[in-house]
Amino acid sequence: MSYNDYLTGELSALSDDRSTIEWDNGDRLRWLGNALIGRGAEFSREGVRSRAKTKQEKDVNQALATDRRKVTDLLAGTGVNTSNLTLGGNRTVDELKAEMGSLLTTGQAAQQYAAMPGAHLSDIKPGSTLSTITQLAQGLKKTNKKAEELKIKNENARIYKRDRDRADDLYDRDVLREDRRDAREELLRAQERKDTLELRRDNMNLEYSRLAQADKYRAQDRKDKAVMMLLQGLGNLGAGFTV
Repeated sequence: MSYNDYLTGELSALSDDRSTIEWDNGDRLRWLGNALIGRGAEFSREGVRSRAKTKQEKDVNQALATDRRKVTDLLAGTGVNTSNLTLGGNRTVDELKAEMGSLLTTGQAAQQYAAMPGAHLSDIKPGSTLSTITQLAQGLKKTNKKAEELKIKNENARIYKRDRDRADDLYDRDVLREDRRDAREELLRAQERKDTLELRRDNMNLEYSRLAQADKYRAQDRKDKAVMMLLQGLGNLGAGFTV
């Protein structure tokens, strides 16, 4: 059996924080035998613990590499620290898995939050948890709701103003058309009055001309009659002398 296979078998003997390792008589005999051939340090209790600790940490970190990248990607752009997601020190495997599971949930919540209108991953500060992100999402949801209500209100006001302006414009146009029609009718009536006055004037002038002509005819007739009477008188006078 290789030394690496031996260490694999000893992983279960490590304590959760890898600070101690179970050590029985078989381990002691193995150490003694290898010490005789100059490999005592490798098979000593501390040597086995240290090397088993290193192997377990390497194996666990390799096994969790995909999850670690996933967590890192989900929380990229946030203030949440994802730099220490490896097994080391006195951290236990269960503690690491629990922390990564929590961060995975936090990262999924962060992405859901970032998909909301007006949200940014930078809103998620260092130390943020699922609870704080949920509170952020609820606050943003209320903000967005108010913004949407205000948007609808402003749009309704814009439509109302547009319709009112159109109505006012139509009314002004109707009034202008009425004013123009009244003006045209007034001009027409004024022209009719002018035409009537001019016709009356022409009729009066015609009547004056006719009367003047009639007076002229009557005067000429009186003159003609006077001349005839004079001639007749002269004729009677000449006849009297003749007799």
